[in-house]
Amino acid sequence: GESLRRVLAYSSSIYAICLVIRCAASCASSRKSKFLEVPNIRFLICAALICLSAPANAEEFFGKVIAVMDGDTLLVIRDGHPVKVRLAGIDAPEKAQPYGIASQKSLAELVMRKQVQVVSRAVDDYGRLVATVHAGEINVNHEQVRRGMAWEYSRYHSNRELMALQREAQQAGRGLWAEEGAVEPSQWRKQHPGTFVARPDGAASAVAPAPPDPAL
Repeated sequence: GESLRRVLAYSSSIYAICLVIRCAASCASSRKSKFLEVPNIRFLICAALICLSAPANAEEFFGKVIAVMDGDTLLVIRDGHPVKVRLAGIDAPEKAQPYGIASQKSLAELVMRKQVQVVSRAVDDYGRLVATVHAGEINVNHEQVRRGMAWEYSRYHSNRELMALQREAQQAGRGLWAEEGAVEPSQWRKQHPGTFVARPDGAASAVAPAPPDPAL
């Protein structure tokens, strides 16, 4: 279960830290260097902290999707409990934004009531797992961008695959790229501060009732 996974993850981290320290000590004794002076000790401490923190956020599990909140957020059952998952590297339109409902429906079509693989990278400020999700052979993050249902939103726009998929969608005029002047969600939220409302974690349905969206 969850406890066993965490014990194994932290055991691996401690083992990795021991290897780093052993390597450093060996280097210092064999070369009679100044490797263990204060600056280098600080480096070792930082490396150890990174090793300890990584397993807490980097996790992989399978679960059933029970709700789709919008085009980049879903609710997955893990060990009998709902977990909110934010698709990494993409940003979908808000539901009140043009193509927002279309994006939500697209994601529901891909994952709703299906067993998915979740590979988390971090936990965001809202407590959501930031993750890559696979439904069978489909990379859901990539598919939303390929369909023109989300923007590429990787850190420093460093994900070349997502960038290529976005260009493909733009050139084909898919989804939100069918019309000119598409506004990124981050900018739209700034322009409509009173419209955006955070949704509760416990949403029970895939798609809330809403007016028809021209994208579908």
